[in-house]
Amino acid sequence: MNNLSIPRILHVDDDIMILDIYAILFRNNLNITPVTSGTEALKMLENELFDLIITDYDLPEMNGLELLNIIKLKYPELPVIFCTGQGNEQIAREAFLAGASDYFTKDFGIIAYKEKILNSVKNLLQKKQTEIEKKKSQADLISSRRQYKETIDAIDDMIFVVDLNLDLLLYNKYFSNQVICFGFTGELEKLNLFKLCPFLSPNFKDEYSQVIKSGKTVSGEEVVSVEGKVYFFETSKIPLEESGAVTKIVTVMRDVTTERQTREELQNAYNGEKFKLGERVKELRCLYELSRIISEPRLSSDEILQKTVRLFPPAWQYPEITCARIILGEKEFRTENFQITPWQQTADIIAQDNLRGSIEIFYTEEKPLWDEGPFLKEERYLIDTVAKVLSLKIHQPASV
Repeated sequence: MNNLSIPRILHVDDDIMILDIYAILFRNNLNITPVTSGTEALKMLENELFDLIITDYDLPEMNGLELLNIIKLKYPELPVIFCTGQGNEQIAREAFLAGASDYFTKDFGIIAYKEKILNSVKNLLQKKQTEIEKKKSQADLISSRRQYKETIDAIDDMIFVVDLNLDLLLYNKYFSNQVICFGFTGELEKLNLFKLCPFLSPNFKDEYSQVIKSGKTVSGEEVVSVEGKVYFFETSKIPLEESGAVTKIVTVMRDVTTERQTREELQNAYNGEKFKLGERVKELRCLYELSRIISEPRLSSDEILQKTVRLFPPAWQYPEITCARIILGEKEFRTENFQITPWQQTADIIAQDNLRGSIEIFYTEEKPLWDEGPFLKEERYLIDTVAKVLSLKIHQPASV
């Protein structure tokens, strides 16, 4: 519906008296623009926005069905009601087949049909609005999935998502490249993981059952032998839940074959790589949960930001001493343990080249120096990514 509180209706009828009756009858309910021909109606549609069209069948130059066909070709989402004196079943059938949303006759008096017409207009506009919101939600979901896919494609680990049947739903480029190296050719999506990779061990499959049953992340090691060459992987299987139940599982497989060349290298690499893998798991969970939050159409802007700020502590290296806040305009959204300390990491939220706010992460205790003070370079990437996602969300209409 347009920005006016009263729906804008384009009424097409060559009977001036009918046009006047409609204008008087619906003056308190509908904002009606009258025209007397299909040609005039099409010109109006080129220059103005209408929520719905009511048209007669018997028109000069072109009849109502011809007009309907043109409207549905150019404006497929615009509802059209046939309201005509030509009340026969053949015209009604043709009108509905051509895309008419409803059909009324004028045989029994317009006044008697006032409430029916108003109800039809109301229902059709509600249906139209629902479809618009549904398409917007689908577009937002596709956008968030695309952002998530772009993020994991940049990671040099095998990352893939499976459903409860262990069929592939999503995977990054590194995974697809790796399975090609292992000899597989063909389409990957919806393919069962163990049909794709029969060399995976029974224990690897059992770990999925553990994740589904416990709802907790399961980490381990996998040794793969392909064409006489042995590969060593560190693995993590992370449950994704909907309504309290596990519905999907993210798997991260890091190739540590090189680090296993000697026992000493194995021990040193194992400790370091396991830590990095754990941090990567937390980052992926944060990004995935963020994509779910911003795709939820029922959440208000404040709810989106409050849920987002709670994602930070579990994603940072020291969750127990991490606090955060998001500042957007004059509003602040904080974690419960928030306090300002000297150990800080920040990222600006910029929309249309204007500073709109910031994300701030604090440690409540001093910790050893890493890449950026006590913070990891991966945490810098994560906070910048979240700030970018929120900046993009601000661009969208009715957004945070």
